[in-house]
Order: sequence, then C-alpha cells, then structure tokens
Amino acid sequence: MSEHKGIFPRGSQLWMKVKQDGAWKNVRTGLPVGQEARAVALRALVQRELNENRIGDPGPLTVAGYLEQWTREREHRGVITASDDRVRPQDDR
Repeated sequence: MSEHKGIFPRGSQLWMKVKQDGAWKNVRTGLPVGQEARAVALRALVQRELNENRIGDPGPLTVAGYLEQWTREREHRGVITASDDRVRPQDDR
C-alpha cells in the first residue's frame, strides 16, 4: 500500500483518487513523480471542494448561491465589509 493515500504514479506523473457524486474517480494532478507531498495537499483541497460542491456540476446557480460565492470571494480578497454583505439580504425579508 502507498504511503501517500489516494496518490499513485502513472508513468512520470502523479494521479489522485477523489470521490465525486458517490463514485471514485482518478484525476491527473499535473505534478511529476517525486512531488507526492504536494499531491497529497492538492488531493485534500480538491476533495474538500468537491464535498462542498464548489467544483463539479453544482446545478443551476441560484441567487443565494451567487451571494455566497460573491461574499466568499470578497472575504478572500480582504474586503472589510464582506461579512456584513452576507446578512444584508436576510435583513430585507
């Protein structure tokens, strides 16, 4: 068994195994053999994003979904009022 769970070589490239929509899929990492630690970190990030439906086929975009994405991006950029924007639309109900 590999010491790097979910990471395996194919030729000179590293691949990762991720679970999407209940099925395991093999995905190329774009990293060469020897970069296993980076591949493990990438796999964790991709799996977390898949679990939170941030990548893949999330279905149709809703207003609430757009607001969440927009606010998250503003928080990531360090916009001070971004967290306020998350509650403003709820105040208008």
